[in-house]
Amino acid sequence: MAGAATAIRAAIARASGVDARIKWPNDLLVSGRKICGILVEARSAHGRSSVVIGVGLNANEDPGRHLDPTIAASATSIAHESGRPIDRAALARAALDELDARLPEVLGGDFARIEREFAHGLGLLGEPVRIEAGAASILGELVAFDARRGVTIRTVRGPETIASETITSLSRAPSA
Repeated sequence: MAGAATAIRAAIARASGVDARIKWPNDLLVSGRKICGILVEARSAHGRSSVVIGVGLNANEDPGRHLDPTIAASATSIAHESGRPIDRAALARAALDELDARLPEVLGGDFARIEREFAHGLGLLGEPVRIEAGAASILGELVAFDARRGVTIRTVRGPETIASETITSLSRAPSA
């Protein structure tokens, strides 16, 4: 998931100059409004493994045209944020290029650059966060993201690492 999120974030910036933020676990936001959703599914059959990545990008849609005010208030588009229509073919090429650029790292298990990009894309390093993991709600300062181990936060009890697959929500917490 981290490789896909960082790739699509970079593609949006490359194609439009728009700086999206990653919202755990699978959305990209601009000014708190959704611009993209990403789904990643791993499959294995007949001794072969594959990954399917689905990306829904709001390219040229005008969020104000929706009759449902909830959608208009919570969604945006690249065109709206950049102030100009986006060339969807150029955006698709940028997305494929960025995904392809990360493939050797993912296949080789070298996640260092992707982890740095993902942590930067969250925009929450050093910030107070709330993590929902199962029935637990944990408050702390976001210290690091590690693709293999999870998210590390500094709590009142000390550093704590929460496995990525258990996290259902990671968001900015109000400062005390």
